[in-house]
Amino acid sequence: MFSGMGRSVWKEACAMLQNILSAAEPVLPDNKALRNKCLVPMSDIEMVQPIIVGGYTDFFCSVRDGRNCGFIFCRLQTSVNPNW
Repeated sequence: MFSGMGRSVWKEACAMLQNILSAAEPVLPDNKALRNKCLVPMSDIEMVQPIIVGGYTDFFCSVRDGRNCGFIFCRLQTSVNPNW
């Protein structure tokens, strides 16, 4: 399972996807057959829970996480109080 492969694999997969989907990369725009094979219309997607997290999981466990969440939701660079 992908989630068990570790951070290095996740980072590599993320970088590869960002590269393929970037405007500077001609692979998908120039290849309709590949685009049709790789991209799925949103109307055909069923959202499901990819994993079941057992027990307690703290998704807000560090100041870095707090800053990231604050930036995502508020777009603030100073999204965490100084007394964190």
